Amino acid sequence: MVNPERQIFHCFGCGEGGNVIGFLMKYESLEFPQALEKLAQRFGITLKKSFQDSPAHQKKKSEKELLLKINRIAARHFFDNLHEGEKGKKGRGYLEGRKINLKSAREALLGYAVPSGRELVNHLREKGISLEAAEKVGLIRKRDDQTFYDFFRDRLIFTIVSPQGEILGFSGRSLDSEVDPKYLNSADSPIYNKSESLLGFHVAKQPIRMKDQVILVEGNFDQLRLYQEGIMNTVAPLGTALTEKQVTLLKRYTSNFILIFDGDAAGQKAAMRALEVCLPLGIMPRAVTLNPSEDPDSFVMKEGAKPILDRIERAPLLLDATLEKIVEEGGDSASGKRTAVERIGHFLTLLAGDVEKSLYIQKVAHLIGLPEKIVAETTLKRSKKGSNFLPDFHEDEHRVPVVEKTLVEILISGRVPPADLLLEIRGSDFSFLLLGEAWERLRVDYEGNRAIDVGRIVTQELSEGLRKILTELAIGATEWEEKEEVFARDCIKNFHLGRYRGLLKGISREIREAERAHDLVKVRELLKQKNMLLRDINTLH
Repeated sequence: MVNPERQIFHCFGCGEGGNVIGFLMKYESLEFPQALEKLAQRFGITLKKSFQDSPAHQKKKSEKELLLKINRIAARHFFDNLHEGEKGKKGRGYLEGRKINLKSAREALLGYAVPSGRELVNHLREKGISLEAAEKVGLIRKRDDQTFYDFFRDRLIFTIVSPQGEILGFSGRSLDSEVDPKYLNSADSPIYNKSESLLGFHVAKQPIRMKDQVILVEGNFDQLRLYQEGIMNTVAPLGTALTEKQVTLLKRYTSNFILIFDGDAAGQKAAMRALEVCLPLGIMPRAVTLNPSEDPDSFVMKEGAKPILDRIERAPLLLDATLEKIVEEGGDSASGKRTAVERIGHFLTLLAGDVEKSLYIQKVAHLIGLPEKIVAETTLKRSKKGSNFLPDFHEDEHRVPVVEKTLVEILISGRVPPADLLLEIRGSDFSFLLLGEAWERLRVDYEGNRAIDVGRIVTQELSEGLRKILTELAIGATEWEEKEEVFARDCIKNFHLGRYRGLLKGISREIREAERAHDLVKVRELLKQKNMLLRDINTLH
């Protein structure tokens, strides 16, 4: 839902919210400067780039543009080698042997580096390119005698492309089984970071968004095979385990992750590593399990697309499968159960939401035949935060006091003068901490500008939880603009009643404890506080 007047959006499906720049950043996977420039271009606005006009910035920008140009030249060179004439015969024969058609190879920007070791060096010289600059992106290397040679030789070349279509680097597959390593990848450079990039993402990002699902595989040919079979929402890390930055990038497009890793021990280890990366980011991946001798490429080449799609459809949550396997391996002995609970605790502490932790503690306790308290205590011991499993706003919304939520909406709506509300109520009065934090942000905005503007607030540095709750409440505030002020006043009265009753309950508990301890001085003081609260409550009726 979009509120043009307040210049904000809020998605009631995933909870995301923010302003127009935040929307564009999330929808098109852009960084802030890119989103700003795109909006400026669309509406004919000239941006003043004060700090970017500095000589140091201009030098860095020029270097980046040169390195991207070098990669474009190299990509075209490799592509032409593969798809034209005798040079690419070996590469095309290799693809034919692996049943990869040239249409898929062209769409994936596959190329071929010839064996000579000098061809790219000579080609770059002909194009007037600095060989020292080409060395920075890892395309060529320098010998001790200061002569240059090609880094990729006699290899099929996979092109690594950014979400915006820039050529970032390359991954070279050996065509000879006797040659190691099997894959050579571009080293990190001023324009490429392997921990942030994903093979095939440039062709997969729209299918990922359309299907609301991403399929992660380990190898280059796994990704290419699934793409060729029409499973186009597939990507692969590049010579590294799945990273937090890669998951964060994909999370902008979908929260539905399917892992199809090799069936061998290395593949299972990679799946566990991926689980450890995904859970803290709020992603619950599903997993397709293959036989130890299979990988996605070999399986689909043999069986076709339908069997793998059927497995994707039935794929269980990887965490559930992992916990069940750990419990099974632990067995029925006391020591086995203790080991199982300790191993499981590692994964439970990684869960992003405390509600999920609580639910999985119940599940594990049932699976292993132990009281929930023991499983929870073991998990807490492993947790760095020592969480009490208290829900946040979106994980357990029914726990949010409706009157507190409504009061914040009233403040945003302006139906009651903000100065009156802010004078009467403080953020510390809220029982739900995130709502109290939102209240104080609104107070600061009002005191600084004599008006509340949620669109202005969400441009500031905020936690994701606070940003989401503010945009959701701002959308909800519109209905209060049509209601009589008496509704708002009733809400304020009920807010105070709820707060006073909560305080009264706490004081009554303290009185009982003081009576059991025979502390008459404390009992008298608490009774005095209780009577004052009762008077305050009576004034509200």
